[in-house]
Amino acid sequence: MKPRLPLLRWLLWVGLVAFAGHAADGWTTDFPAALGRAKDEGRTVLLDFTGSDWCAGCKRSRTKVLEKPDFLAYAAKHLVLVEVDFPERKAQDEALKRQNAGLEKRYQVNGYPSFVLVDSKGAVLGRHDGLLEDPAEFLRQLDTWRNARPKAP
Repeated sequence: MKPRLPLLRWLLWVGLVAFAGHAADGWTTDFPAALGRAKDEGRTVLLDFTGSDWCAGCKRSRTKVLEKPDFLAYAAKHLVLVEVDFPERKAQDEALKRQNAGLEKRYQVNGYPSFVLVDSKGAVLGRHDGLLEDPAEFLRQLDTWRNARPKAP
């Protein structure tokens, strides 16, 4: 029997496309889906407003805090992670650009990096504007915000 390589390639392509909205480290770009997941799982949503391919502070925050095992373990238990990216060189489809611009306006983000923690309805629980340096300090801050009442965006 002859193998069906075109079918296998198609299935692999479909799987890759389905996975593309979720980075290997647990981040997504789909804000509405993240809100739904947060509601279903009793979590909060952390928005990372970034210029991933040009912002030095964003890159440093990622390596110093967001990629650390303590943060990733905390996130796996408590957060749905959303990257709100404004790249200069990476391609983005128009729908994602519109979503990100709307989130930037809604949450009044004026610089990068900025981190906004929201509940499953999108209400602000807390925000941090600027560089992240200390994973333990950021986790304490997230705990404080998660236990706070929502604030107006």
